[in-house]
Amino acid sequence: LFGMLRVSLASRNALRNPLSRNTSRDSYSHTVNTPCKPSLSPKCRSTATFSAKGWDNTPGRFFDTSVRSLCAASSRLPPRTPVQQRSRTCAAAMGSTNSSDGVTFPGSIVSAEWLQAHLEDVQVVDASWFLPTMNRDAKAEHLSKRIPGAVFFELDAIADLSVPLPHMLPSNEMFAAAVDALGITNTTPVVVYDNFGLLSAARVWWSFKVFGHCQVAVLDGGRPQWEAKGYPLDAGAPKVDANAGGEAAKNAQTSPGSVKYRASLNTGAVRSFDQMVANCEGGSEQVVDARPNARFNGTAPEPRPGIPSGHISASLNVPFVALMEGGVFKSPEQLKAVFEDAGLDLTDGSKPVIASCGTGVTACILALGLDQIGVTKVSVYDGSWTEWAGAKEAETAKWRE
Repeated sequence: LFGMLRVSLASRNALRNPLSRNTSRDSYSHTVNTPCKPSLSPKCRSTATFSAKGWDNTPGRFFDTSVRSLCAASSRLPPRTPVQQRSRTCAAAMGSTNSSDGVTFPGSIVSAEWLQAHLEDVQVVDASWFLPTMNRDAKAEHLSKRIPGAVFFELDAIADLSVPLPHMLPSNEMFAAAVDALGITNTTPVVVYDNFGLLSAARVWWSFKVFGHCQVAVLDGGRPQWEAKGYPLDAGAPKVDANAGGEAAKNAQTSPGSVKYRASLNTGAVRSFDQMVANCEGGSEQVVDARPNARFNGTAPEPRPGIPSGHISASLNVPFVALMEGGVFKSPEQLKAVFEDAGLDLTDGSKPVIASCGTGVTACILALGLDQIGVTKVSVYDGSWTEWAGAKEAETAKWRE
């Protein structure tokens, strides 16, 4: 493993090159960066959730980063466990990297009780976003009421606006500028929530992870659980202007400026259209779709006009709501059963998993659920079904069912 991780100075310099992609998102030029850099968080031991794909991006070559170190302060590797240590190595390191605050995340999800006890030690992020058919305004809801101290992450604005697809991952510069504007540093412990309960929070959690932020978790059950426990909401002026993140991201497209936050996209955790086509031809990875069963089977319409329903050939269906019970995540044992009942192979040595959905939002709930049971070889198809059956409809006819 250490032999694989030795990178020459020249290689490291090459890895710092930004991700380049054309505006149609047809292809990506990948450079895989170690998500946790010792210079940013010396005690961070791993990326916790997503394994970085091989340095040459060879399909099937992964580094198991949930329990093995890409940025260890110590040379000793923690042992594997049957459930890959539910708290995750990086999750445990979250506290040690912020020792002045003494915050230790129990894992990639935290309860309302935990957040209430640590509210002064973390930065809460309101990641609320809604489907077009829900007729709800996430920003207006944030301005009205929010968990005390929360800042607003505007999903549709902190995104790659050069492509005809909603809320695709932004550039390193855009993400860094947006997060910097929200007052978040590379070592800030972050807890993400949304007003639905669990819809878009996982997407923002995943975004922080793929841009190299180790210290991030999701509030299990979101604001509904927070309110159900009787904890207060803040109806005063927000801590940070709700437009700050989106405006900073927009400005960074032309003038990145000087920001303190350093973002480094781990492309091994993201799948592009070309990679999905290659997987349809080669079948090296399992694809699991988070959309409702009726949309997956083509018997109910998509929420976006002009997009036919259906699914990617050979993909499996695990509706994201199947992972929850009573508004919170099911137990790890129950989650494992849900995935296996849908046909996902979770045995040792099984194929890696690609999570997909409508536009890459609820796919991240599957990634978060898989994280709870120790599945580390997980990526997300950013464009998801809207790209596959919409923007690329003519090219994917033979791989749609």
